[in-house]
Amino acid sequence: MGRVAAAEAPLYGVRKEHVWIPMKDGVRLAADLFMPVGGKAGEKFPAVFEYDPYRKDDNSVGSDVVEYFVARGYIGARVDIRGTGRSEGHTPDREYSRQELDDGEEIIAWLAKQPWSNGAVGIFGLSWSGFNGIQLAMRNPTALQAVITACSTERLFAEDVHYSHGIMQTDRYDFAMDSRNPYSPSPDFPIDEATLNNRFDNPPWELLWLRHQRDDAFWQEPEKSLSTLRIPVLLMGGFVDLYRDSVPRFLAEVKAPVRAIVGPWGHDWPHDSELGPAVEWRDLAVRWWDQWLKGRETGVASEPKLAVYMRHWVPPDPTLTEIPGEWRTEDGWPPRNQRLQSLYLRPDHALGAERVSAMGMHSLEYVPSVGRSVGLGWLASITMASNVRAFSSSVSTR
Repeated sequence: MGRVAAAEAPLYGVRKEHVWIPMKDGVRLAADLFMPVGGKAGEKFPAVFEYDPYRKDDNSVGSDVVEYFVARGYIGARVDIRGTGRSEGHTPDREYSRQELDDGEEIIAWLAKQPWSNGAVGIFGLSWSGFNGIQLAMRNPTALQAVITACSTERLFAEDVHYSHGIMQTDRYDFAMDSRNPYSPSPDFPIDEATLNNRFDNPPWELLWLRHQRDDAFWQEPEKSLSTLRIPVLLMGGFVDLYRDSVPRFLAEVKAPVRAIVGPWGHDWPHDSELGPAVEWRDLAVRWWDQWLKGRETGVASEPKLAVYMRHWVPPDPTLTEIPGEWRTEDGWPPRNQRLQSLYLRPDHALGAERVSAMGMHSLEYVPSVGRSVGLGWLASITMASNVRAFSSSVSTR
């Protein structure tokens, strides 16, 4: 691992086209297909896709990731969830609904059957599209051969944004979803009765989340045990992101091949995180896809399973952009030579193995500007801000 490096040279050009993916009930899901240009006649490619409600036509955030894969020999797709963005149908009644996951399985089957497909499919994504990627993988659909998921978790109550570790959170993300879901489909923004009924005839998700303030069946409905997952998974997590505790569980519980990278990042892809050092993870991702979707031996299955950035201490600094430290690799979880130790506060401001009986008082200067934005609350302050900027820019040009 290391700083962002020059990417491997692309093998193909990239062409984007809009397509409709039919569901068995007649609803069509809107998708952008990213096609490799310059290949051999009749050449077939694996397909990799991202699947979320963030309105692909109004939001280009993340397009660089799918285009990176396509330029190296993949078909890429970005798909709007039913009833969101440009897709037809009624807006789902919740995140990660059974309908969303059923549709996801149909998307996988459709991609695998296209004339340009080699029959293998991968799913990738950050946050929402990382969440439903995990849940679709736990269903083990036949054509799904590999997953790449960042900033995500399979535990929807304890570790999602609504009740972090059991404590209710309400931030701009909750309200953004309820304000965005009713938007009319791009690029024409129709306002006929059928369209408005599909988008507006839906209780606010915020009220639904407030009705489930305990870890009840509502949160457990889409979940299955990680032990049921039989598909290789590459995970990425950040120390100042809420969705990081899933990484050791995957390493310990999933029987399929697992690789993980954990860095000092927030709710971002590792190559463009606001907190450095940023790393070029997409080369590893292409090797991951090549191994499981093209059947090439790339060595990813025999390399260390975990790369983790061991941070060094630095004084509080609101202008800090790069965290000092070094990378460490592990072959699994728990780490080799793990030793648990209790450390106690000492009068000299250090930590020690022995409890010190001396009592004392220390005064700390209050600096209100430090710590006010730490990343989610991070999700709202970082990712949603960039998404809103991109969406606002798109709408303002219409």
